[in-house]
Amino acid sequence: MFRFIRKIIKWILILVVLSTVVIVVMDGSSSTTEVKTSTVEKVKVEAPVVSAELKNKFLNWAVEATAVTDIYYPEDAIEGSIWVKLTKDKYTSKENVKTIASELARYYKLQTGYTGLTIVTVFDLTGDVYAKGRN
Repeated sequence: MFRFIRKIIKWILILVVLSTVVIVVMDGSSSTTEVKTSTVEKVKVEAPVVSAELKNKFLNWAVEATAVTDIYYPEDAIEGSIWVKLTKDKYTSKENVKTIASELARYYKLQTGYTGLTIVTVFDLTGDVYAKGRN
């Protein structure tokens, strides 16, 4: 228990040190040193959003031009999440399916202009997660 508390205190101290920046300014003489402390502010970065029109365009392309048989964007997931099922002949190996998923993620970014992380989850024919690819 004591080691656990020590680890928590250690991590709190690390976080405090990382959130504070110390700047030392010297004026040329060795006798004067000014130390300034400032706190680093976190900046909230807005995630890129893809329009419904571009999503639908990619969806149609994927069904018509690839081995995708079913594709949709999960409602509760972050932007860039895509769930798909493939034709039976593509489930030869997990590595093959991961490659297909990664390529789908890459094409999603190319066709929609999305700049964030794209994760394609491939489900097997029973509805279980089979593999994931990202770009």
